[in-house]
Amino acid sequence: RALQEPPRLEDKYGTRFSTDMPRRGGMVGVVPDGIAGIFKSKPGSDALFIGKRRGLMRICLEEGALVAATWFAGTTDLFQIVTDPFGIMEFLSRKFKVSLFLFFGRWGLPIPRRVPIMQCPHLVRCEKVAAPSTDEVESTHEKVYHGLARLYNEKLSLYTGYPDRKLHIL
Repeated sequence: RALQEPPRLEDKYGTRFSTDMPRRGGMVGVVPDGIAGIFKSKPGSDALFIGKRRGLMRICLEEGALVAATWFAGTTDLFQIVTDPFGIMEFLSRKFKVSLFLFFGRWGLPIPRRVPIMQCPHLVRCEKVAAPSTDEVESTHEKVYHGLARLYNEKLSLYTGYPDRKLHIL
């Protein structure tokens, strides 16, 4: 049913959603790597698959948002993702815009394995820009994601229980 309904442009009180309306604050959580993050991540490695997507950084600049980029080290070891060698599941997931995948954890069940998990946060305050240029968006992307990778690689890889791991932004 949710796939058949048009996107909601109003809240339950009839107030329209718009970026022009002043807000009292709030928080939005986004997982930016999407389907690529499911099918390309492997246990034992930390990689964030962003590609050429920059829309999130453009919105952050337009709103003057505080970006809290965070990586949870060890989450790729919680479950094993079952992938087919021909990439059919990934193709169907992209085609239907829904994640179709199988996974298993401890004892072959959907129970996560017991592994250490460590949060690595990196905060970046974006200056409010009405119409950000491509260079400003790319600069913000560099500050947010590559700053997160630098922080993880320099400091937190020592504390996560995975001293040999590095975070790669792809």
